[in-house]
Amino acid sequence: MRLTHHEAAAYPNSDHHSRRMRPTMAAGVSLVGVMVGNLGSIVIEGVVLNSGHLSYRMNRMPFRQYWAMLFVCGYVIFILLAWMRFRVRGKVKA
Repeated sequence: MRLTHHEAAAYPNSDHHSRRMRPTMAAGVSLVGVMVGNLGSIVIEGVVLNSGHLSYRMNRMPFRQYWAMLFVCGYVIFILLAWMRFRVRGKVKA
């Protein structure tokens, strides 16, 4: 929500710029979320197994198998939150 607030505050009088920034920011936030989730699952798997050798287990991790679906879901959620914040609360004052 903080990113959508800054995005709305950056362009208070123009809906044109926010229309371009919303998809770009959604892709970035979703990509970072998938990467952090993937790294987190690798770290947790390494701690649970007490080994750095994961070889065939890497392909069975959910973040590894369904990364595209997680990316799309994160993208859609961010777009919906940005749209709701813009439409429900109106333009945010800087």
